[in-house]
Amino acid sequence: MKKKIIEIVAILIIGGILCTTDLSLRTAVFIVSPHSAVTMEYEHYKTESKWCELYKITKNPPHEVETDGDLVIWAVYRIGPLHYSKYFGWA
Repeated sequence: MKKKIIEIVAILIIGGILCTTDLSLRTAVFIVSPHSAVTMEYEHYKTESKWCELYKITKNPPHEVETDGDLVIWAVYRIGPLHYSKYFGWA
């Protein structure tokens, strides 16, 4: 019974993270740079399609060492009530 409650709580937490644009975007940035995810500021950049919106990180974007560049433009895809974010590229 206790294990089932833990599973339900975990599913609700993951669902909550994926149901908002802000938490989805911050989670995707957190994987690349935890410090940037906490201190970043972003703004809506443009709407790519009905299911995809682009956001531009204006303050403290994550930095990629391999290309020595800042990861500025991020895409947030909407699939029903869920949101999925990933790096889009330079615009």
